[in-house]
Amino acid sequence: FKYTIYVGRVSKGRSMEIMSHELIHLKQYYEKDLKVTSEGLTYNGKTYRYPKHIEYRDRPWEHDAYVEGRKTMF
Repeated sequence: FKYTIYVGRVSKGRSMEIMSHELIHLKQYYEKDLKVTSEGLTYNGKTYRYPKHIEYRDRPWEHDAYVEGRKTMF
C-alpha cells in the first residue's frame, strides 16, 4: 500500500504533531482496529453508522490517535 499525508504550511512542531496523529490512524487500519465498512465505520468492534455526526472530540479513534500520537513525539 501507498499512503500520502499532506501537511499544510505550519510550523515544524505542528507538522510533527499532525504526522504522529495520522500515523496512529494508519496503525489503527493496519491492525484492523479501524475499518470502513458498508455499514459505516468500525472501531474496536463497535460500528458507528454515521461517524460524521459524532463530534470530532467524541470519536474514540480520534481520541486514541491524539493520545498515542502525543506519546510518539516526546
